[in-house]
Amino acid sequence: MTLNELRAFITVLEAGSFIAASEASGVSRSTLRTRIDELEKSVGSALLVRGSGGVEVTEAGRLLESGARALVRDAERLKTRLSEPGDELIGEVHIVLPLGAGPPLQRGIAMALHQRYPGLRLRLEFSPDPVAELGSGADLYVLFGTPPPEGPYRTFVLMRTPMRLLASPAYLERRGRPSTLEELVEHELLHWRGPNQETSWPLLTGGMLPIEPWFSCPNLYTVRLLVAAGQGIALLPANPRLNGLFGDDVEVVLPELVGWEATARAVLLEDRARLRRTRAAAQFFRDLGDGTVLAGIGKRAGAGTDA
Repeated sequence: MTLNELRAFITVLEAGSFIAASEASGVSRSTLRTRIDELEKSVGSALLVRGSGGVEVTEAGRLLESGARALVRDAERLKTRLSEPGDELIGEVHIVLPLGAGPPLQRGIAMALHQRYPGLRLRLEFSPDPVAELGSGADLYVLFGTPPPEGPYRTFVLMRTPMRLLASPAYLERRGRPSTLEELVEHELLHWRGPNQETSWPLLTGGMLPIEPWFSCPNLYTVRLLVAAGQGIALLPANPRLNGLFGDDVEVVLPELVGWEATARAVLLEDRARLRRTRAAAQFFRDLGDGTVLAGIGKRAGAGTDA
């Protein structure tokens, strides 16, 4: 009785036929049949009854099933522990971030994570809607504003940040500071088109303010750079921790009228959360959210500029 034989038995049992099991596992039907034949010889009983419509499990097969699953599961856990021996973490950690994590933040995350865990390989990807990417095989997803759906996930809050209207001092000096919503809509407006966001801005008193921006983009960093360049007013994260990542000088506009509170979350797939490298990446992002890592990234961002 071998692990490969037990895996073949479970795969065929779950798929319902050798054809479906072969397609699901990438193992040929003849190999699956041989492994199950050897398993039946080992236990001395028939485990599956083959028929034209698929397979049915015998009584002996049902008795073996729970033990087989436990053995395979324990073997996988042991394999994971042995693949990451000692205190050093190795392997690849795959992270999906929201589109708009600009070059300073990207660079800072890469440098800080590599410094903390030099044995890890980091694979970063960016998506305008990380919620849509859930289940794509990454170790960790960072969501901003949109909560994850129900599913086999572990979730924790990274940061809560106010969303406020921002403009550069140069723009406000040139165009004047709006004092009412009527004045605001006459200004040059830019819109960060985040996940599930309409072309309107939420009011702190309730309701939405329809806008007609001259520029709309799903990349937060691009919109923030245009605001810093004096190109208009936009609704963006106004957390002081983030200012050093942009190297800009901005002011809040109409803070008593327009805005909302956004939440950044980290999401781990349940089956990945048991991996040490995934848990290590999660802890890194916890530190990122509470400012422990952001402070260092901000200092490095201030030391240079990005084209």
